[in-house]
Amino acid sequence: MSRYLVMTKFVPGHGPAEGSPEHAAEMRAWDRFNREIASSGQLVQSFGLELATHSVPADRPERENGEVVFAQYVIEANSLRGVEQWAQRMPVVEYGRAEVRRVLFDNTL
Repeated sequence: MSRYLVMTKFVPGHGPAEGSPEHAAEMRAWDRFNREIASSGQLVQSFGLELATHSVPADRPERENGEVVFAQYVIEANSLRGVEQWAQRMPVVEYGRAEVRRVLFDNTL
């Protein structure tokens, strides 16, 4: 089994407006997705991120195309294809993207 990091990305202003009925529907879709992946036994860890970013060094651009990462998932799977199938089910793919990368090492203490 390998571990994969899935980074969910979007450009602010794209996707449902916060507080709208569409946003509420998306939050329900995320809740369903999170319950399903957790119950699959493949989810190692997930977390949401603050949209504001801080770069080091500070004089470099934070992002080139306006994209921000808003959540990350660590998924354990037998293949990249299995993780891609989970990523394709994430609601963000309607207006953003889910980037998948294999984890090369884990220094978890």
